[in-house]
Amino acid sequence: MPRARFTEFDFGLTRLAGAFHQDWRHSGEPEDVVLETVHSRETVAALERDVSLMIGSVLSDGQIKLLWTAATGGDYRFGPSESGRDLLRRFLQVSHDRQRTHGSVPPETDQEWDAPLLRDRVLRAVEAAPFSVELREVLAVCVRTLSAELAFRLLLRLHLAAFARIAPAAWVEYQKLGGAFALGEFAIGDLEFLVDDGS
Repeated sequence: MPRARFTEFDFGLTRLAGAFHQDWRHSGEPEDVVLETVHSRETVAALERDVSLMIGSVLSDGQIKLLWTAATGGDYRFGPSESGRDLLRRFLQVSHDRQRTHGSVPPETDQEWDAPLLRDRVLRAVEAAPFSVELREVLAVCVRTLSAELAFRLLLRLHLAAFARIAPAAWVEYQKLGGAFALGEFAIGDLEFLVDDGS
């Protein structure tokens, strides 16, 4: 039997990006958005894993900013002296504080999620995605050096943030990849309205 995730919905850094909608400042500071988004030890662990991978990555600060801005649909604007890693470290500090207060669990991982064949499939999906060359290059770096699973969730998040259409053949592959990464029904299903019906 395939393993089941702790949630049928999106999670981690990609779920957090979706919480930064255009009126997110009503919540207060970025830390307040994190606190509104993570509600369990599992969601905190997932966020910490994603953020830690991104902070320790070979991505430049400019690439992190580009990716985060796109993932939030442009609704997060960096200040003139704010770095991408500084923002991620703020998210990480909230995760650490939550774990100290409420306890921790290990993040969900599976060696199969970084199998070379699966990584190659995600890379092909990224290369065919309808995004700028710069964004696809950043995602490709994520696939090759961070986590194919995180890169795939970022790809899905970018589709949602930009309302970017999904070709029918790509949708079939996205569903298969979602199953391979044990993503829940709604993590994939929420994108179905973007599938191009040819009309």
